Amino acid sequence: NNLVNLRDQTGTMLRTGAVVAFFMCCGPVLTLTMRSTLQNGFPFPILLSGLGIATTGAVARLLAAIGALQIRPVSPSELPSGVVLLVAACTAGGHGLGNAAFFWLTLPFIQMLKSGTPVIVMVALVVSGVERISGRVAASTVVVALGTL
Repeated sequence: NNLVNLRDQTGTMLRTGAVVAFFMCCGPVLTLTMRSTLQNGFPFPILLSGLGIATTGAVARLLAAIGALQIRPVSPSELPSGVVLLVAACTAGGHGLGNAAFFWLTLPFIQMLKSGTPVIVMVALVVSGVERISGRVAASTVVVALGTL
């Protein structure tokens, strides 16, 4: 029984490690690709973000279709319209300004900004009282941020 438990834990740790490693590779690859694409004169920088959002939606739907992800329908009455508009405006601003950064900032500086974002979000959630973060989660977040530097 203990051997089976150990195998399950090892498998979970390996899967988690693989996901973290994949995440740590995606950021730099995306940054290099965006920078190269925009510097080579691609005339539609916001389209790149739109394609990213569409791909995220398609992958989520695919994962839901094969049963790896559950999507819960939400009725419009469950969401306050002000919050939805604020999230939409911040998302659009984030994508637009994120693409604009590639025109004026150096690639290493952009990567440093991106790597610190999870830590900043975590601190903001704790300070605002929205989340209580365990030491394990805080350490994991810092490791991911440091790994992308």
